[in-house]
Amino acid sequence: MGVNGDELKIWYNSLRTRYTKLKKTKSGDGAPEQSDRDQWVLNSFSLLAPFTYEVKKRTVVSVSKSYHCYIYN
Repeated sequence: MGVNGDELKIWYNSLRTRYTKLKKTKSGDGAPEQSDRDQWVLNSFSLLAPFTYEVKKRTVVSVSKSYHCYIYN
């Protein structure tokens, strides 16, 4: 095939990510227009459906505090 293992892994991970994004629909969006390539990805990677699930996004809050310790003698 002329492709090394690292390139194949990147290709697979990219298409797997694309598949899960195509599966996800937002409320009120209706049926989005899908290209022939999108249809191919959905059909070819549908075997992953039982193993994929949506993970809720977590909000990350960064709090920076400065603590000062004073020692009195």
